[in-house]
Order: sequence, then structure tokens, then C-alpha cells
Amino acid sequence: MPIKDRDQDINITHAVTNYLNAGLQGRFTFLNVLSRLGNPAYNAADLEETKKRLARAIGWNKDLAKGVCVLSAAWTTPETFEAKEVLGFLADLGNEIGSLAAATAQAISKQSQEVTNQEPSFLIAAFSRYAYSKEHYLRGFLELSKLLGNGDMANHYQALLEGAAGEVKLAHEFLSAYQKDKGASSPDFGSALTYHCLKLPGTFMSQRHDVIQLVSRYSGGLTFERIGISPEQAKLWENLQASPAVAGYWEAHGIGPDEAAAWAGSGIGEADLASDWRLHGFTPQTAIPWVQEGFPAVAALGWASSGYTPQKALESIREEEKISRLKAREAGEAATAESNPATEAKIKAEEP
Repeated sequence: MPIKDRDQDINITHAVTNYLNAGLQGRFTFLNVLSRLGNPAYNAADLEETKKRLARAIGWNKDLAKGVCVLSAAWTTPETFEAKEVLGFLADLGNEIGSLAAATAQAISKQSQEVTNQEPSFLIAAFSRYAYSKEHYLRGFLELSKLLGNGDMANHYQALLEGAAGEVKLAHEFLSAYQKDKGASSPDFGSALTYHCLKLPGTFMSQRHDVIQLVSRYSGGLTFERIGISPEQAKLWENLQASPAVAGYWEAHGIGPDEAAAWAGSGIGEADLASDWRLHGFTPQTAIPWVQEGFPAVAALGWASSGYTPQKALESIREEEKISRLKAREAGEAATAESNPATEAKIKAEEP
């Protein structure tokens, strides 16, 4: 097999098996946390089935590390039993993630209204799933970079992994606090948990869209109909020259064609980034001046809530940085003076 064809087979196989492995690792974590926290959504049969499928996904990834590909880039339909199996598992995962997105959105709504006491444990499990899926997904690409001998790619994913570790740590902190006393010792626990989970419904729906794209490669291709967009809505997306792949991510975050165009016009052309600004209370119009000055949404919200304009916020930041530099320089000079024998002798000589 030519090297180019081999690399294409490796890439498509990895795209599917890595996504499946990451998704199932996250699902296993989700069910495990539900069980540990006594949430009624836990299902022992689901956990056992997840374990079985996860073992298969791990096996396919091990085969890939040896150069054995379960899928071929040349196929238009799966041509082996294993190929059908892996794509079937992935399709099932995508459907389950879609249901999870809806359940998470409902839990967030109930949590904010304090309807029942089950929402915190569900949201902790959902956030843990998100964090662990992301970590395994990135780690899978790090392993692929080693397989391909791509050092730049390895460095890129190593850096992303280090960033993802913070979210895994946060998941552990939520779990620990809740297990201790259901977060009662911290009045901000519920608010912090809800805040960090706000992005999850859109993130999970984006993952579902990822899965549909991967599976559709072997089942006729991606269409607006396949991702649940009506013919009327599809025409609006086409007027924006947005493909089903692009439109699907905007729709995953609940953003339609008109609003997507407005966000793009404000300088935010990525669905997840627009969703982040949206979740922090900004519209395309109110976000523009903050985006132009390089503020992320969470920082912009803090300054805006305190009555600052982007320009005034920048002035304040620069002034704080100037003061910090002066203090650091003064501290450095003082430390140098204290450690300098000549200075010390001079001070003693001047003593009465």
C-alpha cells in the first residue's frame, strides 16, 4: 500500500476509534459518578455495556498503534464486520450524547430554580464526563502524533492536554465537595457548578454533530436533512454559503442563520466562541467593542458589570501592571541592597 493511502487509512481509523474511545471513557466516568453519588439516573446495565464497548475501542486503538486499520479512506460503505461494528457503536454514542445534552439542559434549569436535590449530582457527573472525554480525546491525538512521527503535532497536543488537566481537577473538586456535605459548606458551590456547566448542552450537541459527520462518511455523506435542519432553514444557511458541517455547529449551540451572521459580523465566526459570549450575556452588538480590544467573554463580563468600557478597562489594567512592575522593581532593589555586603557595611558605618 502506498504511504499516502496508509496515512489516510490511519487518519480516518483514528478519527473514529479515538472519538469512540474518548466518548466511552467519558460515559464510563459519568455512570461511575452517578453511582457514587446515588443519583437515580445511574443504570448498572448501561455501565456493563459501556465497559464491553470500551474494551473493543481500546483494542482497535491498540491495533492502530501496530498499523492495523479497521477502516479505509477508500470505502464509501463499511466493508467488514468490524467496520460496521465500530461505526454502529459510534452512531449509538452520538444518539446517547444528544439525549444527554437535553437532560443536562433540564438539570441546569432545575438547579437554578432549586427544584430537587438531584441536579447537583447529575451536573457533577456530566461535567466529569465532559472533562474526561476531552482529556482522552486529546491524549489520543498525542499518541497519533507519535505514530506518525510528527513532533510539532505532539507539542501542540501536549500543551492542550496540560490545559485540559485543569478541568479534570475541577471535576474532582466538585465531586469531593459534594461527597463531603453536598456542597453545603460553600454557599457558592451551586453557582460555581451551574456556571461551569452552562456550556455543556451546546458542547454535547457539538459532539453529536462530530459523530454524525464521522458516520455519514460511510453512509452517503453529510446533508442538512441528516443533521435535523429543515429545508427552509437549510436555504437560509445556504444563502450564507454555510455547509451542513458548519451550520451544524451553530445549530448545536442553538444559534440560527440570522444570529450566526450577526456574530460573524462582530468578528466572532466560530460557533463555540459565539456561544461563550452569548452565555455571558452579550449580544453580537455589545460584544464587538470588547472583542476588538482582545477581551475574552468572562473578563469582559467582569469589567462590564463594574461599569467599565473596554477602553477604561484597558487603562485600569495598564495602570495595575505599571504599579506591579514598580513594586517588583522596588522589592528587587531592596533585596539586592540587603544581600550586598558593601551596602550593609555602609549602613553600619553610618550608625551612631
